[in-house]
Amino acid sequence: MSETISFVATGDYLQTRRIPSYEDEHFQKIAALLQRADARITNLEIHVSYNEGTPAAISGGTHIQTTPDRLDDLKAYGFNLVGTANNHMMDFQQDGLLVMQKYLREYGILHAGSGENLFEAGKPAYLDTPNGRVALIAVASSAHLTHMASEQRRDMKGRPGVNGLRHIKRHVISGEELAALRRIAEKTEVNGMFEMMVEESFISPLPDNLLPFGYDMYGFPMLFQAGEEEGASSVPHEQDMRRLENTIDDAARQADYVIVSFHAHEMKGAQKQISAEFVESAARRFIDAGAHAVVGHGPHALRGIEIYRRRPIFYSLCDFVFQDETVEALPQDFYDANKIPDGYAVMQAMDWKTQNGTKGLVKSPDAMESVIAAWSMAEGDLKEIVLYPIELGYEMRRHQSGFPRITANEAILKRVQELSSPYGTELTIENGVGVIRL
Repeated sequence: MSETISFVATGDYLQTRRIPSYEDEHFQKIAALLQRADARITNLEIHVSYNEGTPAAISGGTHIQTTPDRLDDLKAYGFNLVGTANNHMMDFQQDGLLVMQKYLREYGILHAGSGENLFEAGKPAYLDTPNGRVALIAVASSAHLTHMASEQRRDMKGRPGVNGLRHIKRHVISGEELAALRRIAEKTEVNGMFEMMVEESFISPLPDNLLPFGYDMYGFPMLFQAGEEEGASSVPHEQDMRRLENTIDDAARQADYVIVSFHAHEMKGAQKQISAEFVESAARRFIDAGAHAVVGHGPHALRGIEIYRRRPIFYSLCDFVFQDETVEALPQDFYDANKIPDGYAVMQAMDWKTQNGTKGLVKSPDAMESVIAAWSMAEGDLKEIVLYPIELGYEMRRHQSGFPRITANEAILKRVQELSSPYGTELTIENGVGVIRL
C-alpha cells in the first residue's frame, strides 16, 4: 500500500439524458479530473429501470427515474463508489428499488445505502485500489420513515429501503406560548389520532413537558416544549447512531479508509446553506467512530467544509448532474398535486407548474453551481483538499442544462469559503481552484 491515497467526490447525480458524446471537451475534462483519484464517489439520486417500479404515494419530490443505459455514462465519468441512500430511492416503491438493485449489479456499479433489508442497505461497499482499501457507507436522514429499511428477523423478513438515520427535533417556546399551543391543539383536535393511539397503547405516551403538534414532511412528530432558550434544536436518533457507529468501526477493521456518504436536506431554519444541528453532530460522531471523511449532499445547495480531527466533513457538495425536469413520464399524483389539466404531456405539465408559481431548482444558481472535491490522505490524516468549481447551465434550456462544466467562476469558491469560515476552515483561492491545506 502506498503512503498516500487520493479521493474525489461530487454531489447528487440525477441524469435523465444521455451524454451526447464522450468526445465533448467538457466531458473529457471532468472525466480526466475524476479518474486521477483512487476512489471516485458520487450519490446516485435517481431510480433506474425501464419504468418497472410502482409510483409511490410519497416521493422524494418529483418522481425521478431514468433508464439503465445511463449507468454507462456514470461509469464513463469514472465513478467507482456510488451511494444510493437518499430521498428519491423509494420514488417507485419497494419493487422499483429491488429491480434497480438488479441493474446496478448487472452494470457492475459498486454501491451502498439501499437494499432488501436494513443489513443490505447498511453494509459497506469495499473498493480495492493500489493505494489502499476503501469502504463506503451511505446513509440518509432525508427520507420518509416508510422509506427506511428495517431489520430482518429469524421469523420475519425486513423491509426494503434506504439506510436511514432518524432524528429528534424539538421546538422550544415560552411557557405561556406552550399553554396557548395546547389550547389550539385541543380546539383543532390536531393531536386527536395521537391521543387515541396512546390511550389504546399503540404507542408510548410522551413526557408531560412535550407537546406533539402534527408531523413534518418525513413523518417525524413536531415536538414542542417550554424553555428559556427558545428556538429549534435537533439530535440524531441514538439507536440509529449506535448502529452506524458499529458499522463504521467494523468497516475500519477491514479497510484502510472509511468514507460516509450522508444525504441530509435538513437545515437551520430556512437557510439551506447551513446544516441542522443533528447533521453536524452525526457527521462528527462518524469521524469519532473511525470514518476518514464525510461526504454530504441533499439540499441542492453548497454548504461549508469542516476539518474535524484532521479529517474532512463536506456538509454539501450540491449537484454534479442535475436533470430533474427532463423525465419521460410522471405519475398521476404529480398532475393532481399541481392541478395540471388532463391530457397534458410531461413537458407541458412542467411548464404549467412553472407558470403557476413553482420555478423549480433548475432555475436556481444555488442548485446549478457546485464544486468537485478532490483530496489526499496519508496515515489516516488529511493532507490537502482541492475544490474545482463547476456550472450546470441554469440559464440554458431544460434539455441542454444539467451536465457539469469546469468554470472560472470564483464566486462559487468564495461562497464555499464564506460558508466554511464558521468552522474555522481556511480556504484559499489559487489559480481558479479552492485549496485547503493542513
